[in-house]
Amino acid sequence: MFFIDRARPLTAGSAYRTHGIQGLIPKSRRPKRTRKQQWSADGSGGSAVASGASWCRKEKIAVLLAEEEIITSASTVGRVLASLKRRTLLVEPRSRTRTRKPVVRPYATRVPKEKRGPETPGALLQIDTVHIRPPGPERRQFTAIDVVSRYAVLSVRSRATALTAAAFLDDVQARMPRFRCRLVQVDGGSEFMAEFEQVCQQRDCAVCVATTVTQAQWSSGTVEWDVSTGVLGMA
Repeated sequence: MFFIDRARPLTAGSAYRTHGIQGLIPKSRRPKRTRKQQWSADGSGGSAVASGASWCRKEKIAVLLAEEEIITSASTVGRVLASLKRRTLLVEPRSRTRTRKPVVRPYATRVPKEKRGPETPGALLQIDTVHIRPPGPERRQFTAIDVVSRYAVLSVRSRATALTAAAFLDDVQARMPRFRCRLVQVDGGSEFMAEFEQVCQQRDCAVCVATTVTQAQWSSGTVEWDVSTGVLGMA
């Protein structure tokens, strides 16, 4: 009922008869013979560990110590580092994290909610790029598709830059049916900045950008599907 083995009451009764109530108090199970500390943080090993602690891991420090004929394990190196840090004998340098400055895009904005469901051709044009790896040099494919009419324009360039993206707009305007593009939706790539935004501003065409990868895949689903099926077809 109480899940107690048979020897437990007999052992407890014998301890009570021999030592009284003190015999029922659980004794410490700590081993009588414990492993002694085999290193000294104040010696040459500790100084050697401290010299490399600021720039590499304990496994690497163990390898460096082995080159100096100081054979030890990575676990021992970790214990030495913990002891040095606990006694404030080892102060690690502050990690320098580089923060990227936010890119200032004076003309591009997010897609307004009222324009996410276009109904007329030219109301929303999605543009995206993809890598093409033929037997020769690598190329970049620009794809533009009108969300309403599903009319697509493809062009292959040697590089994906703001200048080539701006030149691709001329191809789109020349090869698409005669309707004016009023809104262009792109991802956060650098090829859709600078000169590309300037050309769109000159043509009175708004530019909307997706801030994250997930948002780009969700909001630009039409061109993403067209690009992915085209790449699979060429594979």
